[in-house]
Amino acid sequence: MRLWSHGLLMALGLISASAAVPTRPPEIPNLDFEQGPTGELPPGWSAGGALRSGFRVLVTGAQPHGGSQCVEIRRDSIAFFSRELGTLSRKIDATPYRGRRFQLSGWVRFEPSRAEPHWGSARMWARVLRPGGRGGFNDYMDAHPVRSSEWTRVRIIGDVALDADSIAFGGALEACGAMWADDLSLELLGPIGEGDRPPAPLADRSTENLVAFGRLVGYVRYFHPSDQAASVDWDSFVIAGVDQVEGARSPMELERRLEGLFRPLAPTLRLSTRPLSSLTPSELLPPGEQPARLVGWWHHGWADGSSTGIYYGRRISKSIGAPADSILPIGSEVNLDLGGGVWCSMPMTLYADERGTLPRGQSTQLTPRRPNGWIPSGNDRDTRLADLILFWNVAQHFYPYFDVVDTDWPAQLPLTLRRAAMDHDGASFETTLRRLVAQLHDGHGSVNSPYGDPRPMPLFWTFAEGQLVVVHADSTIADRVHPGDVVTAIQGRPVSAWVKEAEAIKCAATPQWLRVRVAEALQVLPGVDTVAVDLRSPAGVMSRAWVPRRWGALMKSPRPDSVAEIRPNVMYLDLDRITDADFQRALPRIVEAKGVIFDLRGYPSRLSPIVLAHLIDSTITSARWNIPVITRPDHREMSFEFSNWPVQPASPPHPGSRRVPD
Repeated sequence: MRLWSHGLLMALGLISASAAVPTRPPEIPNLDFEQGPTGELPPGWSAGGALRSGFRVLVTGAQPHGGSQCVEIRRDSIAFFSRELGTLSRKIDATPYRGRRFQLSGWVRFEPSRAEPHWGSARMWARVLRPGGRGGFNDYMDAHPVRSSEWTRVRIIGDVALDADSIAFGGALEACGAMWADDLSLELLGPIGEGDRPPAPLADRSTENLVAFGRLVGYVRYFHPSDQAASVDWDSFVIAGVDQVEGARSPMELERRLEGLFRPLAPTLRLSTRPLSSLTPSELLPPGEQPARLVGWWHHGWADGSSTGIYYGRRISKSIGAPADSILPIGSEVNLDLGGGVWCSMPMTLYADERGTLPRGQSTQLTPRRPNGWIPSGNDRDTRLADLILFWNVAQHFYPYFDVVDTDWPAQLPLTLRRAAMDHDGASFETTLRRLVAQLHDGHGSVNSPYGDPRPMPLFWTFAEGQLVVVHADSTIADRVHPGDVVTAIQGRPVSAWVKEAEAIKCAATPQWLRVRVAEALQVLPGVDTVAVDLRSPAGVMSRAWVPRRWGALMKSPRPDSVAEIRPNVMYLDLDRITDADFQRALPRIVEAKGVIFDLRGYPSRLSPIVLAHLIDSTITSARWNIPVITRPDHREMSFEFSNWPVQPASPPHPGSRRVPD
């Protein structure tokens, strides 16, 4: 389960915005791709990584947005489950932008691959690079990719830290298909932090207000099928709504403020300070109207936006006389106590005519009251509160495992809102959000953030018999850290204290996976460049090693090459690192081998079931794949769509294939 948070995905460097206004940045040439011949890489741009991964990047004259040329990135096929980005990049000096916000804007369009029509998207991206690999702003449009074939204007707004070295930016194609980009621009905006609201505690009344507002956001966004609710910018709406709702002093005032916010989106919504009578279908039909259709939501899992993959949410339109097999019957409603002394009644199916849903709402785009160029981030209090409301609703209505997870999810909303209101910056909010996600006890739960300092120590350790044990140390620290050493303390604190803290913010479904995630978390301790690690050798000798942190990926345990003959006639394959092509090249040796070791450690994602096909002598099927189908909120009447896929035996089989059970 991949979990998104607007403030964290768009959150920025935690640097004071006290820099003086710089001079105007120098002009950047060839942002419109008019320079250079067609069929070649545009001058001034680079795409080495994309080209090595099988993407084609070139200037083209086919249907540019402006002028006579644009840039195209294309790849026709992908490895199994690969969402790799093929990027076109440009890097500029960050000096004129330091301490300021910038806006990258441009036009993109997308065309899916015929072989994989549900995969891929067009992106723009931007990243601020700081000394020593320290965390800086980055946005690859993960929350808002483009799949439209029409030219679509997109923009990214980010902060440039005071110590930034450079800004990298460009276009990207996700997975496969084709994307085009044109007419990019990079503009200088206001100071970092301008318009952000500082931490402040939530009073009891304010907490009740935000809980009621948050619950109503989920009902209207995901289950009220009006045209207006379907088209609103919910990120902006919720941030602005937090500001308007928090200060209500009574249930009556809260009702009025909620009415003002939601009535343009949902004209049939009823709010009251007392319980409401049940909805009747006649209340939904405006006088004189003769609609021919009904409209309602049908969710196939959860997806943010108009996803065309296996997870999506769609408004289904059907004729009034058609069988009600996909949407709820007219008159179906949400009728309940929102909290804060306010009740609501909201229809989940609406009448519609050729012009849209009935009765007509008002198209509205509510925006936060902030300076021009302000962007949401985890450093802003209203954004943090909005983030929690948005994410809490995703789990509340779509998370499929609450029947087996012992979590009081409704109680988490007020508790976490209070924490977020007092978080002093994006890094502390990241911890708050991690603590909330951990309550789901899901091995796929994670929080992505550009905050903090993710540099790990150059070693690998793991838990063995309840102790944290060094398995491998980089050569730069091998004189003082050795395999087999037991870690007793970090920065002078017992390992047990660090473990307790990490367990509270790491999401896992099993104790074993939790131990893996905790061990990884202890390799990254923000706030220091060199970490004091107390060790006990196998002989019982105590020592303290000073271990520097460095930029790079977490170190893994030593392994052979991804495909290796580790002993005569014994093959080793690391399924976390190899691709289908690697397996095919090694297949002759695998078939002749007397033994094969398949290393499943990690998260294999670049390999299809091709391995199994050579280990079986009859057809097998995959594990059950159950996708939740949601038409009602709060997990009511959630059903599941079952699917799987067969794996056929392939030639040549391994001699031991008959010993593999179906």
